[in-house]
Amino acid sequence: MKKIISLLLVLVMTISVLGCASIAPSAESSVNITPAVKEALYAIVIASAISEKNAVNYAAKLQKKGYDAIACKTGSMVRVIIKGFETESDAYNQMRQMKAKSSEFANVWSWKVNDEIMPIQ
Repeated sequence: MKKIISLLLVLVMTISVLGCASIAPSAESSVNITPAVKEALYAIVIASAISEKNAVNYAAKLQKKGYDAIACKTGSMVRVIIKGFETESDAYNQMRQMKAKSSEFANVWSWKVNDEIMPIQ
């Protein structure tokens, strides 16, 4: 029993030293709640229905060119995408810029992401 009381005393002293003397919130304290980060809903599909190996290689090639491309799998579909767009309009604006830079991106399209994106490495 003395050991438990000693441990509780040490705990209370530690809490006091750290400036957390009260476990229950006081009327003066406020709780800061950080809102959850909204997941991006749209991606640009650069390649689709390709092998995992080709997707990884192509994504790496695009990354060397400065694009934030990833190889991913949703269900059984393998794609190379650029994700991170909150609106379809944002995705379209990026697509226009890509198409203006290179004919390599002539067939890219916007994709509303409804499934979990599983990166392939």
